[in-house]
Amino acid sequence: MFLCPFEDLQYIEAELGVSVENLRNKVICLTGATGGVGKNLLESLVWLNRSNKLNLEIYAISRSPEIFFKNYSHFREYSELFLVSGDIRDEKILFSGTQIDYCIHAAADVINKNGYEELFSACIEGTSKILKFAKNNRCKNFLLLSSGAVYGRQPQNLAAFSENYIGGVSLSSTQSAYALGKQCSEWLTQQEDVMNIQIARCFAFAGPYLPLNQHFAVGNFIKSALAGENIEIQGNGTPIRTYLYTSDLCIWLIKLMLEDGRKNVWNIGGSEPISIKALAELVREEVNPDININIQQPIELDVERYVPDVSKIERELMLKPGVSLREMINKMAQWNLSQGAISNN
Repeated sequence: MFLCPFEDLQYIEAELGVSVENLRNKVICLTGATGGVGKNLLESLVWLNRSNKLNLEIYAISRSPEIFFKNYSHFREYSELFLVSGDIRDEKILFSGTQIDYCIHAAADVINKNGYEELFSACIEGTSKILKFAKNNRCKNFLLLSSGAVYGRQPQNLAAFSENYIGGVSLSSTQSAYALGKQCSEWLTQQEDVMNIQIARCFAFAGPYLPLNQHFAVGNFIKSALAGENIEIQGNGTPIRTYLYTSDLCIWLIKLMLEDGRKNVWNIGGSEPISIKALAELVREEVNPDININIQQPIELDVERYVPDVSKIERELMLKPGVSLREMINKMAQWNLSQGAISNN
């Protein structure tokens, strides 16, 4: 059983093409498997395994496997998935004797409010431990999921962050814990000289499994539109973002995982910049034209941007978004309705 739409899974398989053969008889370790990105990756890998009879094994770490299986029982059906109980900062990992071919380190708890020091510690200690684990288990390729937050605040005169941009993150603000933690994670990963290293600086995504009741604007807007409620923008609506749909995200990450380049950094995100206000208007247009949009704060001249330049990955790996922003909103709305996430009355 798969909760991700079949058309998405088939699209992922078609776009990966012959590179899927690189997964045959391989073992993958995935941290952060129970998060939104992780669940999409798991379903994609299981689909590829079963569709192509790859004999793939996937080992994942979770602090609470039983809670995860209770909430998402279909993952119990995946015989190729081995979910191990533990924290990525633990010295002992139960499958430490298993040779790992590929490792994706996607763990970063930005939803649970465990404090800034805990978040910073999880980034650094977790990355250090998983790098050691991967190297000890003869891992060939290591993919770190970092964040566009490492660039700091985007200057007004900069249209988009390129991978070689050197920004600045506040060293005094508690809000910098995540960005600094990811910077340290990148530094630790770059010091490895045994494995092939790829670093994915992730921006904003949308699709199946994105929470509708957390700090993700597109999820909040879709939830309100499906429920027939007005969209409430807590800020002024001017910040500009891009969004990458999860099927494209999975294609890009799997491609990077298979890359043999020694050390490389890639921006991962959409290519259609849009303001939060315009995003709300698009959600209203596509999902529920009968609702209103309320903006809580006055507009300021200083417009915040969080926009990646994704030309490098298009140029060097021939990857670009295949799902438009409008399609993304419709697909995400329909998926949540199909899962009963919203009562449509």
